[in-house]
Amino acid sequence: MAIPERLVEFLNKSREPEPPISSPDEHLHIDSLGMIRLLAFIQEELGVPIEDDEFTLDNFRTLRSIEQLIQSKAMS
Repeated sequence: MAIPERLVEFLNKSREPEPPISSPDEHLHIDSLGMIRLLAFIQEELGVPIEDDEFTLDNFRTLRSIEQLIQSKAMS
């Protein structure tokens, strides 16, 4: 599964003035409000429900970790 382009665009815009993400393993450096917005985006725009116990720093640290979470949700 590829990382959705809409997700990359959302993250790059919400991280401004930071430079665009250059690697799927790059730490995203998102603050708490950004995390809430990211969670809402994933659930509403990508249609992926995230359970409370899945809302952890490990699952949202990098693009790759988000991709793995989304992929695991698609398989269940």
